[in-house]
Amino acid sequence: MIDLGAIGARVSERTRRALRLLRSRRGGVSIMVAVAFPVMIAMAGLVTEYGDGLMVRQKAQQMADIAALSGATTYNVTSTVAALNAAVARVALLNGFATSAVTPAVVKSPSGDGNNAVLVTVNTSVTLGLSSLVRSGSNLPISASSYVEIKPSGGQSCIVGLATSGNSIQQDGGSTLRGTNCAVAAKNNFSISGGANMTVLGVYAGGTVTNTGGASITTTPTANNIVPNYPGISDPVASNTALQAAFTGLSSLGGTVTTPSNGATLNFQYQSCPNGSDAACAYYSSSGNFTQGTLPCSSGSYAISSITVAGGVNVHISATPGCNYTIAGGISVGGGSLLQIDGAAGSWYINGGVTTGGNSTTGLTANKYRVSGTVALVGTVNWLTAGAGPTVQFLNAVSLGNGGGTFTFGDGTYSVNGSLTLSSGPTYFGNSLLSINGNLLVSSGASLCGEPAPCGSGTSTMTIVDNGSNTFAGGSTANIAAPSSSAIYGIPGITIASNYANTSGYQQVFSGGTNGTYAGVVYFPGSNVQLSGGASTGGSNCFEIVANAIYISGGSTTASTCSGFGANVGPSIAQLIR
Repeated sequence: MIDLGAIGARVSERTRRALRLLRSRRGGVSIMVAVAFPVMIAMAGLVTEYGDGLMVRQKAQQMADIAALSGATTYNVTSTVAALNAAVARVALLNGFATSAVTPAVVKSPSGDGNNAVLVTVNTSVTLGLSSLVRSGSNLPISASSYVEIKPSGGQSCIVGLATSGNSIQQDGGSTLRGTNCAVAAKNNFSISGGANMTVLGVYAGGTVTNTGGASITTTPTANNIVPNYPGISDPVASNTALQAAFTGLSSLGGTVTTPSNGATLNFQYQSCPNGSDAACAYYSSSGNFTQGTLPCSSGSYAISSITVAGGVNVHISATPGCNYTIAGGISVGGGSLLQIDGAAGSWYINGGVTTGGNSTTGLTANKYRVSGTVALVGTVNWLTAGAGPTVQFLNAVSLGNGGGTFTFGDGTYSVNGSLTLSSGPTYFGNSLLSINGNLLVSSGASLCGEPAPCGSGTSTMTIVDNGSNTFAGGSTANIAAPSSSAIYGIPGITIASNYANTSGYQQVFSGGTNGTYAGVVYFPGSNVQLSGGASTGGSNCFEIVANAIYISGGSTTASTCSGFGANVGPSIAQLIR
């Protein structure tokens, strides 16, 4: 017999247990929902207010762009900061921003081209509501900025003629000029004729622009960008304080060398040793060479009457490191001989000059040289400096290669009180500044390189500063790169500069057949430059000429602005860059 009452009791008990379990689970869910609900609300607030922040950020950026464009346009016309500030303030109020939230400033353009730019910074915030539950603070700061560069429509000029009468720039004779992203600026007249052709950003002349004889001017990207009667062309290098100081220092390159009246005579001759009494005998070897020791040094110095190396004799000795050597009667090295003095001696003070013979090899190493008298070098000469701040001072004119040779000068500062003449063979300089109180002549067959052999293969740089003429004759070679801003020696950006004030004819000449790469600025503000008869300059490097008058009559010239040196030409425009 089935007991329905018992079955019903069991079912009721199971039902009650299920209901108790359900009530228990509902409580757990309620607790989790109660804990998670504020976090969910805060996350929703973050998403919503992040979207608000993006919209405010976009509005602030638009405000910065508009204000910077307006301010730059105003500043370009008025050149006053007060007008710039007023223009930016008006734009802020019209767009619902407090003037205190918008800050304008005139700065250097971040493009690095040397132009000014107007920077406008907008600072605002978004008020936080729900998201403040998970982020401290009630405001989210928002900042936006914009640069508008004030740049000339014609760009910067890489060929600048400063003459105030006649032709500041003249091109003829089938010559070619390629101005890579730069313009030509003539303070007075510009003339092109005789089948010459020019491709540049633009041509600007304070006077007339004359085009005759089948010549052509191509301006790109703006066609026919040729502007006569353009005012305000100026010297872009005149304010370079380092260069002006170097010019001033040229007049003080002279002086004398004081040496003792007595000292050891080092007369290196094969027949004089071992029986001779000459001090050179201490270095004599049985093979007939002088290789046996170190030059003495007493109390930090050593006096020498003269050093003479006869033809065919080999001398290889050492100087005492840190010693100062004085020579009263100079150094003479005969043809076919060798003189090698090793060691980082402190200084050499030489009266009587230095001369070397054909097929000789001469090597001198020291921290400082000061030489009075004739310096005429042929053969192979390695005149190297060592130590901190090495300097070489030639107190008279210097002649290299009048009889052939190869000449290598190390890093350091060099000065010549007189002209420097390179007659033949290569001359190499390390990282250096070369100052010449006179003229520089690189003759046909000679080369001047600011880099190690072979010419143009290395990375060293140099600046040449003088107060005379600079002549690179037909058939000569030059490879000179200007120092960078981080260089120890030389003047950043300047390759060759002369303050010679002579406008009669052409005092600075790059003649037919000259092969050259001049990476930097060539600067002759007081004299005239002639590129003629197949002279080739520039190459792929920056090459900029600033001179009184410039005459291009043959060959191919490639020019471009060097950072920070180009003179701006053309009406300025305001251009948003970032």
